[in-house]
Amino acid sequence: MTAFGTLDTATLSSLPTRKARFVRCLLGARDIRAAARTAEVSERTARRWLREPEVGSALVAAEAEALEAVARSLVVLGGEAVAALERVLADPDTPPAVAVRAADVVLARLLQLRELVAMESRLTALEARLANNETERSGNWWESESGR
Repeated sequence: MTAFGTLDTATLSSLPTRKARFVRCLLGARDIRAAARTAEVSERTARRWLREPEVGSALVAAEAEALEAVARSLVVLGGEAVAALERVLADPDTPPAVAVRAADVVLARLLQLRELVAMESRLTALEARLANNETERSGNWWESESGR
């Protein structure tokens, strides 16, 4: 268990037990020293392990998994936050300054969301074009090799 919830055991299954425990501890610790202490290894050993590619890869995968869990929680909270803003805006007893601030928050986030969706769409199109160009280039490698 980490500060972000449970961690999929498959993420760390390639590591020996002590290294996997250290990675789990590192996800929930404020620094390497605290993680090492919790995992019951020396700080020197912990730092050496972090230089090992398999530990580094497992840590990156575990961090990504933890962040995905946080993102899912934020999505759930997002619905509740929007409902709270709706209540504030609909309440006739809401002071005007509070209502204006709530409206500002809604509009600002709406614009940010629009920008993110547009950027994601553009990025997806660019990735598709790049993949298409790479496919075309790799499909014609023999022509450039034979001098055609």
